[in-house]
Amino acid sequence: GIPYVGCFLGGFLDYTDPELLLRFYQMALFFPVYRNHKSKTENDQELFLYHKYYIRRFREILALRHSIVPHLLWKAREAEENFSPIIRPMAFNYPENEGMFQVNDQYLVGNTRQVFLPGGRWYNLQTGTVNFGDDVIDSGGDIPIYLKENEVLITENALVFFGKFKGRIFLKGEWINMEYDGREIKEGREEIGNIKIIDAERDHFSFRDIIA
Repeated sequence: GIPYVGCFLGGFLDYTDPELLLRFYQMALFFPVYRNHKSKTENDQELFLYHKYYIRRFREILALRHSIVPHLLWKAREAEENFSPIIRPMAFNYPENEGMFQVNDQYLVGNTRQVFLPGGRWYNLQTGTVNFGDDVIDSGGDIPIYLKENEVLITENALVFFGKFKGRIFLKGEWINMEYDGREIKEGREEIGNIKIIDAERDHFSFRDIIA
């Protein structure tokens, strides 16, 4: 697949109101290319033009975006090695589940929407709750983003684990062999330096900890 993809946030043509533009920013949070771009013939959509309510919301989502750039860099290096896309349809990782081929709106957002999670446990990074997969659930929150059990999210200042993890991560310009046993770092502690270690479930982590 093509790893570096994105969209014109807000859409290139036609009128875009601030609510729609905000939803674009939320929807594309993990897109490798994150760009506000509009035709000169359409309405201006520089973020500072909007009401202070929307300026605050845009600040929050941009703070979150900047915080997860290290995670995107890790996935970009994986894509470089494995030739796999960074953003994937559900069926890419779960081809054995025929239902995944019918999920074509999983990246849409809303106040509360239903999402289908594959089997296993999943951590809702916005609400700080744990969900069991292989089911359709109400996501809650504006941005339904989940971390699969035994995976890690790299943020600007922390590694956020959900369950155990053993594998390679790309951090501080190098590949690091990392092992977390659910309580402490067993391998890679020296290489990561003083970066904070967070156990999502134990520490009740949510994105609010980043944008607060």
